[in-house]
Amino acid sequence: MPLYMQTGNKQDLFWKEDEVPFKKRNNILVGASEPIDYMSLGNLILKAFKYKPKFIGQIDAETGEEVTFQQMREKSVKLALWLQKLGIKQNDVITICTNNHMQVSSPLLASIYLNAVVNIWDTKYLADPIRFLYFLLENHPDIIFVDDENFMRVRVMLKCTRIHYGITDLPRIINLGNKTQKNDASLDSILDTIKLSRDCTEENLSQIVEKYKKYDVSSLKQVLFGDTTIRREVHEGLIQSLPNVSIIQVYGLSETGVIAYQRNTGKIGSSGYVSKNVQLMFVDLKTRKPVGSNTCGEIWCQTPSSIVLSDRIKMIESEYDRKRWYYTGDVGYFDEDGDIFVIGKSREIIKYRDFIIPSTKIEEVLLRHPAVSKAAVVAVTDIIDGNHPKAFVIKEPGGKVTKKELMKFVEDNMDSSCILRGGLHFLNAEMPYLPNGKVDRLLLLNMPREAE
Repeated sequence: MPLYMQTGNKQDLFWKEDEVPFKKRNNILVGASEPIDYMSLGNLILKAFKYKPKFIGQIDAETGEEVTFQQMREKSVKLALWLQKLGIKQNDVITICTNNHMQVSSPLLASIYLNAVVNIWDTKYLADPIRFLYFLLENHPDIIFVDDENFMRVRVMLKCTRIHYGITDLPRIINLGNKTQKNDASLDSILDTIKLSRDCTEENLSQIVEKYKKYDVSSLKQVLFGDTTIRREVHEGLIQSLPNVSIIQVYGLSETGVIAYQRNTGKIGSSGYVSKNVQLMFVDLKTRKPVGSNTCGEIWCQTPSSIVLSDRIKMIESEYDRKRWYYTGDVGYFDEDGDIFVIGKSREIIKYRDFIIPSTKIEEVLLRHPAVSKAAVVAVTDIIDGNHPKAFVIKEPGGKVTKKELMKFVEDNMDSSCILRGGLHFLNAEMPYLPNGKVDRLLLLNMPREAE
């Protein structure tokens, strides 16, 4: 159990577990304050390279090729000097758009040495010309590193940047300084070997673990998840299958850095405790005041990154304390122990009357049905109730289930507010995904469906 220490101020509740303290003050979670020693991230990396020059920094999981820290240092420094000759300087934008291979680290490291803005772009976005053109116009890269496979496509795109279109929810360029990175990284995290694979699939990942283990899977120490909360059954399955491995959920954003994380395997669905030098509050959607434990609210935070970037990202002045907070766009809550639970994006939350319904919770229930392979739930507008949940389902091969049966299944296993009042549709095609693995909910509404 957590160790609680009472102080003179009855409103302050201090936590200390494995030397990870935080305090709760007036429903605001305050992470431990720790000075951030300034050192250029590039210098920190070069220092690590010099410290262990023969250390194997990268292994190509497909070919077995190995690269030492010394080799990585030589290539990246030469590239940085070449970029300087081209006139690349601090705050210039360097874009890297390439498949995963051994050479990718060189432009990334060179950019960091020069204090340039590193902008990484997933090659999967190249399949959508509109998205890629948006990226070019939004970020204005000074130089682009691209592999042979995608060179011609990028070259054509560069000639077609004058186009008018409208699209939302695409990646933005976020300029994170050296100091903000130091709050998340340590020297130990740099002194490690990376196994690279061109395609990261479940089968490929298992093969890599099998190939590079010492004797068995016990060589695996940690599994970290970020960006989105993993499904409950997946989380439970990993804990059961890997009892000696720490299954860790991390919560953070590009604009903020790490907001919260689990120190060891913890509660299912939890993102752990608030990070050091971070303040976090959950704000009521109506009153705009911070709420207490086990009450859902919008997630606002203050982090070293958000403070540094406050002139470039949207900060909100709270009427509650007159401080400027970063609105994450997420909704969640914290429990009585201080564990933080992220439910999902505010725009994906279904607001039915006075109820806040996470679409992911309905999806989890649908996925428990043996005839369901994939499921996604979206909000549809209703004049009286605000929102109604609508489900899109792909059946298992040979799966036999009707819409009425699935809707009844949800009704029997969830609160009445979660009833699929917006309907349920079976899809005739694969579930649409963005390159980051999230369901493309905008495209989902226009997907081909089974005949009604």
